[in-house]
Amino acid sequence: MEAQRVRLTLLIAFVFTFGFFYLTSKPQPGQAAKGNSEPTATATPVLEGPTAENAATNTPVAPTEPQKFAATDVAATAVKPLENDVIRVDLTSRGGSITQIALKQFTNSAVQHRETADDPQSWVHLIPEASPYPGPLTVVEHGSSDAVSRALLEKNWEVREETTPNGLRCVVFAFQTGSGISLEKRYSLTPGSYAIDVELVTRKLDDALGNAKIFRVRAGGGINDVVRGSMTHDPEAVIVTAKPRGVNEVSRHPVSDLESQKTTETDGEAKIAFAGVSNLYFAMLLLPASEEASARTVGATVEGLAAKDKHSTGAELAISLPLNADRSSSSTKLKLYAGPKDPHLLSEQGLDSLQPLVEDDYGSSFRWINKAMLAGLRFFYSLVGNWGLAIMLLTLLVRALVFPITRAQQVSMAKYAAKMKILKPKLDRLKQEMGQDPQRFAQEQMKLLREHGATPPLFGCLSSLITLPVFVGMFQILRTAIELRQAPFVGWIQDLSLPDHLFTIPGIGIAVNVLPIAATAAFIMQIAIQPKPDDPQAQQQQKIMMVMPLVFGVAFYNYAAGLSLYSLTSSALSIFESKVIKKHWPVPGAAVVPAR
Repeated sequence: MEAQRVRLTLLIAFVFTFGFFYLTSKPQPGQAAKGNSEPTATATPVLEGPTAENAATNTPVAPTEPQKFAATDVAATAVKPLENDVIRVDLTSRGGSITQIALKQFTNSAVQHRETADDPQSWVHLIPEASPYPGPLTVVEHGSSDAVSRALLEKNWEVREETTPNGLRCVVFAFQTGSGISLEKRYSLTPGSYAIDVELVTRKLDDALGNAKIFRVRAGGGINDVVRGSMTHDPEAVIVTAKPRGVNEVSRHPVSDLESQKTTETDGEAKIAFAGVSNLYFAMLLLPASEEASARTVGATVEGLAAKDKHSTGAELAISLPLNADRSSSSTKLKLYAGPKDPHLLSEQGLDSLQPLVEDDYGSSFRWINKAMLAGLRFFYSLVGNWGLAIMLLTLLVRALVFPITRAQQVSMAKYAAKMKILKPKLDRLKQEMGQDPQRFAQEQMKLLREHGATPPLFGCLSSLITLPVFVGMFQILRTAIELRQAPFVGWIQDLSLPDHLFTIPGIGIAVNVLPIAATAAFIMQIAIQPKPDDPQAQQQQKIMMVMPLVFGVAFYNYAAGLSLYSLTSSALSIFESKVIKKHWPVPGAAVVPAR
């Protein structure tokens, strides 16, 4: 019976753990919305739904062909980058868009961060080099012809510079579309901010046009990957919809989930909060910057721009821009956030509306545990100034909290073992007498155990099941928390979010990662020093348990070093408990009723 309990507990733990790891390492595809269509090579996708000149009535209008107006056609103009102390934005007159976004406070490796943090080449660049895809903040006039769309994307816009009322530098791109609309895109950057302020100014040149026109504004067309060992996900496109009562729906799509476009439209209750592209630690997210702009955002689309290029996830917002009857200009304000997925930073910069994406990164089943663990790590880091030591202190805290349960289990198991030792001769006689009748033997065995109160303790592995979500939480936050990116520990371990690569074996190219090896060895030792049971079947179960460390060691060999550090510390504390605490504070035996 006890052997069956052990098998069942092992099976549950194994299935639960690896099931969770599979689900969290592969982002769940979002719901495909209505109105999907195949992407084209020459223009961004067409949004289905409210496509009218007048978005308020959702009255469909046939595509507008350029007849009376010629699109702006000027020579290419060099544009000085927009720049503040944390971000640099490279601009181009072609399409009036962004060619690159560099994050000055982040580098691609811990070594670069220490040695070349001032070198622009070492900064994190969000957009793939020489990307063939439409860049952030390119626009397409919805419902127009391919010629009008291509002109907006490919022709050079007029460029000028102005100063905002706040005294900030503002780059203005101006374009006259072939359908009779004057369009301006005004970009500015606030000091210390990762959000690019975007103002879309529209004015109609033809009285025959309606009072609004939908434009599709690109949030991102591809984002660089962040490779952090195994069990990390590819870049993805995201749409976040805000629903009543503070409910947010996060829809995530890697390229493998984007064989066709996927569109989300607003309805009577739900609103598009933002859309964009994201990798493990960074994102480019486009969001309305005012209630008016939010009300005018009518949909969002995600797409895979190239099926075999995992960097090519794209996203855009569809926004109904006003066209005043008196031909005066109208303004719609947006923000393009391009920076780390850091919840504290987002709050500091007044971008709490982007928090749902960061929250979703923490997972769904154990989100509160993951957030509590990250809060604990931050607290210990504030005390010791080292994330590796913070992980070890958090592990110690978890073991201390679980210790009363572990102690109670040990006492319960000691009582049960003592009773079983006394009952063993009686059980042996029963087995000898009734071995040919397993059903009757099982009945008599249960009867004997009940008479002497030798029922196996329930939840014998409760402490292990309690600590399992903590282990899973550590797995999750090590691949999402920006604080642990490039977090050093000691010696060669300079990034706890990567495998602790010490050296590569010459000739065969196998990397030697020390921490997972040490963690596996400590786990095996932890099991090996447990008291040997008298029951042969229980002894066999203990041998089976020795396989588990090897399974976990192989599974997490190329995962973040921080997870191995947590496992190593946990096993070391368990060994300390067995060898030191039990020696000075033995588990008390229990008085048992002698067998009759």
